[in-house]
Order: sequence, then structure tokens, then C-alpha cells
Amino acid sequence: SLDGRTVDVAENVKRLAAAAASDVRSVQLVVATTRPAVQVDQAAAMGIKEPVGQGVTTFAGSSESRAHNIRLAASKIDNAIIPPGATFSLLTALGPITADAGYQEGFAIVGESTVQDVGGGVCQVATTVFRAAFFAGLPIVERNPHRYLIPRYFIKGGPHGLDAAIYDPGRDLRFKNSTEYFLIVKTDASDAANFTVTLYGTKPGWTVTMDEPVIKPGATPGPRLPDIEDPNKPVGYRVLAQAAVAGESVSITRVVKQGNTVISRDVFNTTYYPASEQWIVGTKK
Repeated sequence: SLDGRTVDVAENVKRLAAAAASDVRSVQLVVATTRPAVQVDQAAAMGIKEPVGQGVTTFAGSSESRAHNIRLAASKIDNAIIPPGATFSLLTALGPITADAGYQEGFAIVGESTVQDVGGGVCQVATTVFRAAFFAGLPIVERNPHRYLIPRYFIKGGPHGLDAAIYDPGRDLRFKNSTEYFLIVKTDASDAANFTVTLYGTKPGWTVTMDEPVIKPGATPGPRLPDIEDPNKPVGYRVLAQAAVAGESVSITRVVKQGNTVISRDVFNTTYYPASEQWIVGTKK
């Protein structure tokens, strides 16, 4: 973009190529003016002036398709506006999670298995948004944890028990803007090592604390599952679809206080089932 303007790159390449093949020494480029989601004067009137909550995770080491899905989903919710008193639905903000919408296949937990599915990786966006709302002290209306403990979600930004899964349709992440001002969602997926979701608005003046998680061990993983054969991948191709992870139960208590007054005390209970190791292998000769 140039000073808030969007350049039609494909059309301009054609025009430059045509000019290079002629005696023309000036070219009229195609530039479309776009307005930001919220103007500066509007932001002030809406109370959008400072961070009120932030979530951070990492998707470093993800496959190209998974990283693509995360960046695409992040771009779709960037600049989403949440009025005071409104409930934000991540699925609604994202729109359809389909191939037609630009998503690629990646690993996702569907039912009781980790499989290749369109949109695999979008749950990382849900997890990061959930943490932003959690640390902002906002009421969580709907949150669905993953069936299995996913270690990558806990490298940064929180302990076990602070993940969120979504699936279109049926499993959403929703939270309420209980502040008196508008909120805007800002995402930054430019650095895979530090994927960030920040909620901007006006700090409501309350404090948010989280008790030490109470973790109880669960069942151990079962034997390794049979390999999943992929006829589209060559013989010798071998990718870990699901690592062996033990089950556990986690309880996290969040306390939101206005001065010495407790506004809310929320308990987030999560039960993770054990996951058995499974690989995807290529069979194409």
C-alpha cells in the first residue's frame, strides 16, 4: 500500500511491460484508495486508545499450509470491531473455513483423531484470541478446549488449560465486551515465533489475576496407532500426525477485581484425553 492506497500489481505489471516495449516514457498506474477500518477521530470517540488484553503463541516450525491458514484467519479478524455489550463470535468473524475461502489442508483434530482437514491450524488463532480475552478479564461465553494436549500452544503465553478449539460448524469461541467502550481486534502473524492478538479499547480499571493451575495426571497414551497411508505422497514420505501425549485435567481460576471488589471469579476446567502416536506415510510409487 502507498499512503493508504492499494496498488493493483498485476495490472500495473502489464502496463509497465507495454511501456517498456514502446517509446512511452510515462505510465498511468492503477491505484485504489482504501480507508482504514477505524479513522483516528473515530477511534478516539469510540474509546479505542490502548491495549486491554493480549494473547501470544508461536507457530514456528509449522508446515507451509498450517502457517498459511493461521495468517489467513488472522487477516480475516484483524480490525474487527466489538461494540460495548456485544458478544464476539470468532466463527462469525472468520466466515466459512473452506477451500473456496482460501484455506488449505492441514492437521486438525476431528472427533477422536488428528487428520488432514481444510483449515488445519486455525485453532491456533482461536487459542490466541481466547488468551487476549482471558487476560482482558472479559466474560467467556463459549470456549471449547482441544481433545488432546497440544504442547506447541504452551510454549508462550500461558500454562496448560488456556487453549481453545473451533470447528465450522459447531464449535465456536465467543466472549462479551463488558467494558463501556468499543474494542478492536488487532492481529500480527508476521512473525511465526510471536503470533499476537491484541484487544484495544479503554482499560476498564479492573485487575486480572490467575491462580496457579491445578493439574492432575490422566491416563497414559495407548500403543502407537497404525500408519495413515497417503496415496498422493511418495514412498519414503513420513510425517508425524499425532505425538503420544498423556491425558490430564487442569483447573484454572481467574479473578477480576475492581479495587478490592471481586467482579468475577471464573473457573476454567479442562480435561485432556491421552493421544497415541500416529504417522502419515506415502504409498505413491
